[in-house]
Amino acid sequence: MQRFEQIWFRTVVPRAASDAFSDTQVGDLVVNSDLVSFERDGQIEVLKDLKFVSYGRKGTDFGNRWVEVQYYDDAGHKKIAFIKDGRWRGWRPIVTKSNEELVRILMSLSTD
Repeated sequence: MQRFEQIWFRTVVPRAASDAFSDTQVGDLVVNSDLVSFERDGQIEVLKDLKFVSYGRKGTDFGNRWVEVQYYDDAGHKKIAFIKDGRWRGWRPIVTKSNEELVRILMSLSTD
C-alpha cells in the first residue's frame, strides 16, 4: 500500500480563475495492488477499474499539470478525476516529479 498525502482532487476540468480552488478537495490518495481510493474527512471515493490515465495541462489551468483518471465508482458509474500532489502549495511536483510517480503507478493499474 502507498499513501500520497495532500493530494488535490477535482471532478471538474481544471480552470484558471480566482475561485478555481473552490472545486478542489484535499486529501490522501491510497493505492493498493488492485484498488485506489481518495480519502478526505472520513469520506472515501473509490476509484475502481481505471480506464484511462494521462498527464499534462488540463482545461484552462495552464499553470499546473494534472493527472487525469477515468474510472468507475462503487456504484459502477463512469467518472473522471483530476489529481495532483498539492504539497508545498502545489509546487512540490516541479521539484520532485511526484506527479510523474503518480502517473506511473496509476498507469500500472489501468485496464486499458
